[in-house]
Amino acid sequence: MSITTSIPTGATEPDAVEAVRELAATDVSGCDRVELDRVVALGRRVRGFLDCVDVQVARRSDRLADQGHGDPAVVVLADGGRRPARDARTAATRAGLCDQLPTLETALADGTVTGAHIDAVAHLAARLDEQAQARFGEITEALVADATHQPISTFERACRTLRDQLSIDDGVERFERQRANTNLRRWINRTTGMYHLHGELDPQSGATLFGAIDATPQPSANTPTTAAPPVSGCRSNASKHKRWWNWSPEPAPLTAGYPKCRY
Repeated sequence: MSITTSIPTGATEPDAVEAVRELAATDVSGCDRVELDRVVALGRRVRGFLDCVDVQVARRSDRLADQGHGDPAVVVLADGGRRPARDARTAATRAGLCDQLPTLETALADGTVTGAHIDAVAHLAARLDEQAQARFGEITEALVADATHQPISTFERACRTLRDQLSIDDGVERFERQRANTNLRRWINRTTGMYHLHGELDPQSGATLFGAIDATPQPSANTPTTAAPPVSGCRSNASKHKRWWNWSPEPAPLTAGYPKCRY
């Protein structure tokens, strides 16, 4: 039985074979610093080729499974490859991304990028909404170019920044919706004399409000507890199991910078 592997344009099997031969002939224990760099580069080349083979196996396995002629990629790679299911799922995810970005597969095959670079792009794409996904398609060429010359740590940070940039419009819209739905009510139960507070605050308003509440100084031990509580502010005290409200004799105003309270 003969097996032929279709290598993406730009990468050739003999390159990987020659890299393996050179590695096999190298005595790493006698290498100097420059020679170690060469060994690492050869290893990256071979590893990229093998990762590319996994991508192709995953793609072919899923197609056969869809036709009812075999198991899905995760099963084939996990059982036959004797690897954790997590690694097999990663290879299957890479195959899906390489279908969308063939240049990434070529770069992986010739060792220009690593599997970790592809994983970073997949991680980015999986966390974008539909609108951001459309914008993501506009910059994939530049993204692939970055992957080919950036170390993985730098590239991962770039992907996180790009994710934030692509999602910023949706984030602004979400915050505006939160601000529009912000409300705060307080009232006194005429039977018990107890104050009630109910509100729904956007993240910025909530953080500022409760930050001011928590920063209000605690009353001293001599502070009278029978004095009529003022109505312009309150402070929270935290116990181990619950949170209750005490009114401060000199409260900070609660409503500055917030939507007006409704009574």
